[in-house]
Amino acid sequence: MAFEGALAAEDYALACTLPAPGTREELEDGENEPCGAALEGRDLTADAGTPDRTQVYGRQALLRLPGDVLFLSQFADGWKVTAAGCAPRAGEPYRCSVKGG
Repeated sequence: MAFEGALAAEDYALACTLPAPGTREELEDGENEPCGAALEGRDLTADAGTPDRTQVYGRQALLRLPGDVLFLSQFADGWKVTAAGCAPRAGEPYRCSVKGG
């Protein structure tokens, strides 16, 4: 996954091109910092591995990696990360370190 690879390489400029616009905006607003600095301060698993399972629901997708769970949405220019650093919670929605509206 390109997002995880960019984090592993500490290439925050590349990593910041991969979130959906609303996710990037919420990340920057929530940290009151530019995207790169905001990502650096989040508890995200860099290089979480190859997806164990991918579920696609129309223009939405869920990627389960050994070290992370990512949510994606399809945009005109490709798939973008809408949430990352996600952990399941019994009977509740995932709790995600990075998410957008």
